[in-house]
Amino acid sequence: MNLCDKLNRYTGLSHQTRTKSLRWLARQPEPLILEAFAKQKEHYFTLSRRSETNKSILYLASLYRAAHDLYAASKRIAKKNRNENIDDVEDITSIQVLQHTKHIPSPKMERMLNLKNKILRLRYQGKMSYRDISDFLRKFHRFEVSHTAIHQFVKQMDRTNLIQNYKKDTK
Repeated sequence: MNLCDKLNRYTGLSHQTRTKSLRWLARQPEPLILEAFAKQKEHYFTLSRRSETNKSILYLASLYRAAHDLYAASKRIAKKNRNENIDDVEDITSIQVLQHTKHIPSPKMERMLNLKNKILRLRYQGKMSYRDISDFLRKFHRFEVSHTAIHQFVKQMDRTNLIQNYKKDTK
């Protein structure tokens, strides 16, 4: 029996469904992916009762099964079903929370993070205004960013720095 047939038998899913579920999982935020690995453990222990000598196939089948479960639960979010039990609703809400925690930084923010040391040095050691820093970045780095975005960035860096210093002081 080849690998595809074994996976079909262990998961109960077609190859197309397994592929779709894994692709969906790859586009999800990390907390939801971690949830899938937690569910994979549960599925693995139910599959481990089978007489399979190759445990890797069971690991893979349990991952497919967990990805499909989360995919199916996320699809239930869009549907109105007044007859669901409370456990299904709890699963759906946890998936919704995990899906909306996705943090995608803007390209400008990523670029400012790359120039973080320079921006902070210009602000605090060079005593430059946010507009001057914006002009500097435009001239010397060909990076167009507004002075308000720089101000928000500096405030955010100060906040994270204060939090890190506080954590060091409390240890």
